[in-house]
Amino acid sequence: MLISKEEFVKTLEFIKSQDLKVDNFISALEALSPNTYCDCFLYSDYESKLLKILEAMFEDEHEDIEYFLYESNWIFENRPKLGLEVNFPTDDDGVELYNSPETLYDFLIAEKEKREHEKDN
Repeated sequence: MLISKEEFVKTLEFIKSQDLKVDNFISALEALSPNTYCDCFLYSDYESKLLKILEAMFEDEHEDIEYFLYESNWIFENRPKLGLEVNFPTDDDGVELYNSPETLYDFLIAEKEKREHEKDN
């Protein structure tokens, strides 16, 4: 059973907001001791488990959810100190496959339906 688009978007936004909180916490620790680098992973366990649940739910064989969050840098957008640009995947014609949680949901649904149709034929 799949979750609704609204719940999917809320879940990705939650992951993003929690990641930002961790980043802010790390920045605060580093401000207390400027010559120290803090590499903390406070929420990594819940985050990876939540990601695995979403991947299983959508049968995300190509790890598009993980790509959207981390490789495209969506989770890091609006953090200029990181100096990362958001970079979404494209098809052979250069058209973005997805560029928001909503379009990622639509893409995953379409891919799931395509696989189910291929199984039936």
